[in-house]
Amino acid sequence: MDVLIAIRDSGQTLPKDVAITFLETFFGLVLATAFSLTLALAFYFSWPIEDVLMPYAVALKSIPVVAMAPLLVIWTGNGIVGKIVLASIVSFFPLLIGFRDGLHSKPIELDHVAQVWAKSKLRVLLNIDLPLSIPSALSALKIAAPLSLVGAVVAEFSGANSGLGHVVIIAAYRADVALLFAGVIVVSLLGILMFQVAVAAEVATLKAMRMSRAD
Repeated sequence: MDVLIAIRDSGQTLPKDVAITFLETFFGLVLATAFSLTLALAFYFSWPIEDVLMPYAVALKSIPVVAMAPLLVIWTGNGIVGKIVLASIVSFFPLLIGFRDGLHSKPIELDHVAQVWAKSKLRVLLNIDLPLSIPSALSALKIAAPLSLVGAVVAEFSGANSGLGHVVIIAAYRADVALLFAGVIVVSLLGILMFQVAVAAEVATLKAMRMSRAD
């Protein structure tokens, strides 16, 4: 009951906080998707590029989120840019692996046919490998979407004037347990929503491609 009261009392500011965190999460996810697809395509066309850059991608994934957040605040300030960047960093690696593995997922028999059918690797990419990579990429998106939210919220912990992370950290400083639980619950609901949107996108895309989702 106290949590519901806290949500009600925050009714004027909470929608704005939800919207800000959602925008940070969404744009971070878009940025991560674009960058991971670009890097995966570079890996696809050049194994040496993968050998050089993949260790850096793994190293970036290995850095604790709470260690990166303060650095981004120092470099970018308390604005939305740092939150978007951290959201994209956190969600980047699963998408990279999804695209990278998907682009190399065709059966060996189909690979032999592709080598006979097209001398151009670009033609094979556009007609075979890229379509075949979509299920793997969509599965990675289901993981990356909630992770992007985590990145945005953690960035807000380190410095923000609004957002759900700001709500949670202020509630913690004030020892307002009801508001703290309210903030955590709203973050969890937003994470569930983003996961379900990713699932819906997967189902719709695979249906359009006349493919099925493995449950």
